[in-house]
Amino acid sequence: MRLKPALSLLTAGLLASGCITIGSSGSVTNSTDTISSRFDVRAVDQLPASSSQRALAINNFGSVVGSDSGPDGPRGFFWNVDDGTTSMHGGSQGQTSETTDIADGPVASGWYDNTAHVSAYLSESGGAEFLDPYFSAGTDARAFGVNSSGTLVGSYNDGSGDQAFRTVNGTGQDIPGLVGESEARGINQFGDTVGWQKTGGLSQAFLSSGSSVTPLGYLPGGSESSAEAISRFGSIVGWSGSASGIRGFVLPAGGSMVDLGVLPSQSESRANGINKHGVVVGSSGSRAFAWKDDKGLIDLNSRLNHRSKGWTLIEAYDVNDHGWIVGRGLLNGVERAFVAIPN
Repeated sequence: MRLKPALSLLTAGLLASGCITIGSSGSVTNSTDTISSRFDVRAVDQLPASSSQRALAINNFGSVVGSDSGPDGPRGFFWNVDDGTTSMHGGSQGQTSETTDIADGPVASGWYDNTAHVSAYLSESGGAEFLDPYFSAGTDARAFGVNSSGTLVGSYNDGSGDQAFRTVNGTGQDIPGLVGESEARGINQFGDTVGWQKTGGLSQAFLSSGSSVTPLGYLPGGSESSAEAISRFGSIVGWSGSASGIRGFVLPAGGSMVDLGVLPSQSESRANGINKHGVVVGSSGSRAFAWKDDKGLIDLNSRLNHRSKGWTLIEAYDVNDHGWIVGRGLLNGVERAFVAIPN
């Protein structure tokens, strides 16, 4: 897996058009408001005989990870935007994988099924480190999040149910303070970790910060919830049951859970990602959305420019700090992973 924090040809084109600029630190910054922008949508390259694709995460260099499913099942990918090539994970026939997150290191997380058991891994500097030595033999483990320090979070199952873990100095360890089954879904650069834990058979979102765990509760009328991501400033997103059904939420640091609502003609919503500017992405029914506190819930399909004809964006999974959004959609009726770039 080759990870390169380089500017892509697509980035170079946007620089020429004035849509983005390079800051003094060398980072890419948008010159437009993401929520108010129109989007150029680009399809991620796919495997031969691919039947479905989804892009799960994007870092601030525009590097994208996710999974591409073919006849042998899903295979994790890293999309090198520098030259448009795709590096795959999964090995021989019958071995499946998924690359779940990527940080600015660049470091990536994921899982790999070698048919005997499932292994969580950290990919850094071109190599993969598996966490097998830290779990008992035959244990299945999956990593769902990673930060720029290379700390992994996820869950393992040794036959007694899912248990959330976080790596400490490269070693997988139980997250202290959790009750019952649990799963860690996301982590920010400071190590604050979010996910779900089960009490009484029902899941509840949690925040783990240091050695303390805080149950996050539910929207009014709800009895289940899950936290999916946390921003560098501590804002948390996920989903919760409510009196009106499943709803995406944002929980600002030190604030109360906010119901994101639903798009017209849709019955539910789920929030999957958030950036440092408070832009939230997710899905409402079969439509990808973006949300910001001063703009409300917006159907991304209503923001596509004429160059994105043929796309229907179904679900958004992540957004980087420049407003670039990744997810899955339909391109002329075929499921593809996408990158939507504001201009």
